[in-house]
Amino acid sequence: MTIISFELPAACEMKLAVYDILGREIQTLGAGHWSPGKHNVIWNAGNVCSGLYIMQLTAGNLPSTAQELLLIKR
Repeated sequence: MTIISFELPAACEMKLAVYDILGREIQTLGAGHWSPGKHNVIWNAGNVCSGLYIMQLTAGNLPSTAQELLLIKR
């Protein structure tokens, strides 16, 4: 499990999702109308394999942001 933090400048519809390297959505971590401010969500990656994943945040009319996540399991 890992905690993902982000901040929204204004209330808006948003979606935070994790995709595999082929672009398939693995899990939606948050969606809907969210208030402005700092937020934390937890990604429980217990059901996915080690590998490279992409986390994408789409919020209102703000530019979409994406970040690579490297998951290493023992």
